[in-house]
Amino acid sequence: MQAEVLNRSIDWFNDDGINIGMISDVSRNKFYNSALKETKNKKCIDVGFGTGLLSIMALKNGAIKILAYEKNELRYHIGKSIIEKLNLSDRIDLINESFIYDENVHKDYEIIFHEIIGCDLYNEGVKVLINTNTKTIPSSMGTDFYFLPIDENKFNEFDEVKIHNNKLFKEFNDLYTAIKDPSWPECNNYSDFFNLPDYIKQECIDDFNLNPISLTGEFSINTGISDMEDYENVINQCVTFWQEINTTKSSHTVSESINYDSSDLIVFNNIDFNQKLFNTEYIDNIIPSSKLTEKYYYVKCRHYLEHNQNRIYLEDNHWGSGMYSNSIIKNTGNDLIIRQYYDDGKIKYLN
Repeated sequence: MQAEVLNRSIDWFNDDGINIGMISDVSRNKFYNSALKETKNKKCIDVGFGTGLLSIMALKNGAIKILAYEKNELRYHIGKSIIEKLNLSDRIDLINESFIYDENVHKDYEIIFHEIIGCDLYNEGVKVLINTNTKTIPSSMGTDFYFLPIDENKFNEFDEVKIHNNKLFKEFNDLYTAIKDPSWPECNNYSDFFNLPDYIKQECIDDFNLNPISLTGEFSINTGISDMEDYENVINQCVTFWQEINTTKSSHTVSESINYDSSDLIVFNNIDFNQKLFNTEYIDNIIPSSKLTEKYYYVKCRHYLEHNQNRIYLEDNHWGSGMYSNSIIKNTGNDLIIRQYYDDGKIKYLN
């Protein structure tokens, strides 16, 4: 396998864990660098090593030893090459396995850090970190749900069947994605969502944060790259980037909250990794029927990571908007249960 890896090209835009959008996501990297200051003089575990950016940040913040896990064989060999070129083999032990917490093996490690986060929050396997006995960075993650009432008279312009086959909320999210980043491949065909009524388009623009993602500046690879690079070029660019990182200059503050109308109903789902959870299959939030006064709502999900009161929303970064978790719901007059599954992050609205 190693010979095959060394001879293949790397797709900077589609290879998980090597994705240039993730590696160069400035606000994401600053968030993690701020949190990883806690690794000073600590032995740490890195779950999902990838190209090793988080491990490098931890070492530059003073971590003394890192045990890293990378289950993907391609990323494992890339990671090994980066470690060797940086002469860090004595400080980072990289294992080509999935991480499974074992008290006997991991009891001497004081911090686990990771970025096994997907656009649906839990869909990259972060469940393995629930109920470990070790401090975790980030310490919590969760989802804010915003209920945006839809004017029933305007809504009647649509065939209600669109609710039941999810066509309407898919169009809404396609529009959201197109406004946020028109370069996404999914946005090549605008015809469906440009036919939506103006008030739906305006809700996207007015109610959601559409700040562009910053992929340049401090904590980003600024050299020109092509879609496909050979193995050695990827290694060398990462090594150069890792050597240039200066952790003393960065800072991160709590993300600015979106200016939602005060009448919007907001609920929260949150997991604190430093607290024991009795149910590790899903988390429920119940919205009393008395709170839902309109017939139709657009439910917008905002996934976030949080550490030491610093919060970063996934929709503002390379993860995307979590758009497949959003929906348009019809109020049936019953209590609404929002069920979010830990295995894959999928959300169901039960009423």
